[in-house]
Amino acid sequence: MKDESLGKKALKGGFYLSLRRAVSAVLGIVGALVVTNIVGPSAYGLFNASLVVVSQLQSFTLSGVKVYLVRESEEQFEQAAHLAFWWYFFISLLLMAVGSGVVYFLSHVWIRTPGFLSVCIVLLTLIFLSSMELVPRASLERQLDYKHTSLIDVGTLIASYFVTVPMALLGYGVWALVAGGLFMQCLKTIAFFAVTRYRPRWCWDKSLFSEMLRYGLTYSSSIWLYNLRELVSPLVLMPLAGEAATGYYALVKRFLTFLNFARESASSISIPLIAKIRDDFKRLSQAVNKGMDLQVLVLTLTYSAFALLSPAILPLLYRERWDIGQVAVIFPFVAGGILINSLFNIPASALYALKVLRLITLYNFLHTSLFLISALLLVPRFGLLGVGLAEIPALLPYLLIVWEYRRNIGSLDYRRALLWTGAGLMLMLAPVVSWWLIVGGVGLFLSPFSLRFLKAYYQDIRPLLPSFLRGRYTRQKMTGGSS
Repeated sequence: MKDESLGKKALKGGFYLSLRRAVSAVLGIVGALVVTNIVGPSAYGLFNASLVVVSQLQSFTLSGVKVYLVRESEEQFEQAAHLAFWWYFFISLLLMAVGSGVVYFLSHVWIRTPGFLSVCIVLLTLIFLSSMELVPRASLERQLDYKHTSLIDVGTLIASYFVTVPMALLGYGVWALVAGGLFMQCLKTIAFFAVTRYRPRWCWDKSLFSEMLRYGLTYSSSIWLYNLRELVSPLVLMPLAGEAATGYYALVKRFLTFLNFARESASSISIPLIAKIRDDFKRLSQAVNKGMDLQVLVLTLTYSAFALLSPAILPLLYRERWDIGQVAVIFPFVAGGILINSLFNIPASALYALKVLRLITLYNFLHTSLFLISALLLVPRFGLLGVGLAEIPALLPYLLIVWEYRRNIGSLDYRRALLWTGAGLMLMLAPVVSWWLIVGGVGLFLSPFSLRFLKAYYQDIRPLLPSFLRGRYTRQKMTGGSS
């Protein structure tokens, strides 16, 4: 009975989590269309560049501490929760103080964009506000109570538009975005405390605190290095190409966040499987290859559709103040970088499950360094396009993943994934280079080799189709295919 109850909670939690992602993605894209149309690319770029700086500072609060709370035993959870709360309380205040000095230095030495300092100083309060929600959120997540977390996340996102949109219409520009973000985070933090009725209490346990921070540091360290690539917006693009170019890049990233909902769904299928079979290298290799193929296939379809349709649709949705053609130019390169990353991120997850952490850390360091250095060299010459071109040399460290995977687990079958990646890249580049590339992309995707595996994948997912479709298929099979 206990297992059945746990299974039902897990199923319900997964449903609400998927629903939250889908609704948040739709609301995010609708909000991007409405708000960005009003404020324009410069204000949107300034806000997002400032938010990246604040987010990088916030990463030092160690998000892994919240993960530690979620996995902590019931006996020690209450004490660990209090310790985590006071850690987040003091470290967030310290980071706000340190961050003020950092952004003051940047605004006088490198990023001399008007408004950058004042926007960053105000947004630094998000470090404290968002840190305060983590302990009560962890309390809900450990119970698989994604219903309340989803309602809070979606509800506060909707509420924020009631602040952002009116202020934007009144001409407040970037400050409309700042006010909406602060309002949403305040509501979110209050809601989590209200739902969980969590009340912090002072306590101290040195060994438990040390264990919690060690786990948080281990969990967060490799993620830090990869996420540093996001600094390309405030440190490279905005100083060298301006706020408007930063706004176009941020808009492309927003569209990709929406499109990557499918990628998260594919990951949720493959990653838990890897964790369960990591000691069986033969089955692990099969799962990695299939998960890699699935991710590449999903992204090829979604990214290609967006790239081909956006030149016709986006000009109808955006006003004259947006030169929306720049989105079509930069999208294939940024999306192409993510598509190629999908050839390697599931093998990297398998290495992570085997605790090959040093190699993953080295890869993240080299990838981020090459990307930022390349952007620094290319943006002065090519402008916004330079960020897209910087994705190309940043691909080289992926070879480390392949080498280490072959050494520890086995070979990778890239035949299908490379074919679909090539098709996706050709289709995405067609609006920018030549529409004739569509012929090549469709030809690769519909080649006999590709169709054979597409049919096999369809057979794998057929049991997941709605029952009326399965019933129709069964009846046709029983009657010899006649209808």
